[in-house]
Amino acid sequence: MKTINQQLWSKEVRRIRNFIKRASKRGFEFDANIIPEMPKRVTKKALQELRRQTTPNRLYMQATYHLASGQTTTGLRGRQIERQAAARKAARTRAEKGEIKLPSRGRLTLDNFLRTFTEAGFDTTWSAYMREMKTEDRNRAVNMVERAVAQFGEEIVAQRIQDNAMRISELAERIAWDSKPTEVNLDLNELAVILFNGAFTLEQSIQYTFENDML
Repeated sequence: MKTINQQLWSKEVRRIRNFIKRASKRGFEFDANIIPEMPKRVTKKALQELRRQTTPNRLYMQATYHLASGQTTTGLRGRQIERQAAARKAARTRAEKGEIKLPSRGRLTLDNFLRTFTEAGFDTTWSAYMREMKTEDRNRAVNMVERAVAQFGEEIVAQRIQDNAMRISELAERIAWDSKPTEVNLDLNELAVILFNGAFTLEQSIQYTFENDML
C-alpha cells in the first residue's frame, strides 16, 4: 500500500501528465523524461521540490513550440504567442460590442507579463509569513514595471521584455516563487536593469527596494 506522500506524488504526476496532454494538443512538445521518477522514500521536501520544478512556467521553459509555419520556437515564446492571440481575440470581441478600444500590442505584452505575479498562487506548504513575503515580492515587481512604464512608456518597456524574453521569464519565475530573500533581491535588481535599460544603477535599485519595503 502506498504511503500518503506516495499518493500525493502520484497525484502530482497525474497533474503534470494532464498538463502535458493539453499543451501537446496546442503545439507544445516535451521531453519524454520530463516527469521525474518517484523516489524510494517520498518526503515532504521531495514533494515540495516536485511542485516547484513542475509549475506551468517551468514546464513551458523545457518545451518546444511548433508554429503554424512549421518552424519551432521555445515553449516560453509559444506561451507568449498564445496569450497575445487570446488577449487580442478577447479585446476585439469587447471592442466589437462597443465596450472598450483595442489595447496596443505593448499593453498586451505588459499585461501578460504582469499576470506572472498577479495571478500566481501559493505553494500549499507555505506558512502565512511566507505567503505574505511572496505577496510583497510580487508587488515590488509589479510596481517596478509600472515605474518603468511611467518613465519610458508602454511600448518601450514591452519591447525590452520581448527582447529579453527568456531571461525575463526566469527572473519572474524566481521572484514569484523563490523563498530566499537575498536571491529574490538580486533577481529584482536584474529585472530593474532590463526594464530601465541599464539606466537603473545598483544604488538606485537598492534605494528602490528600500522605498518599496517602506510602503
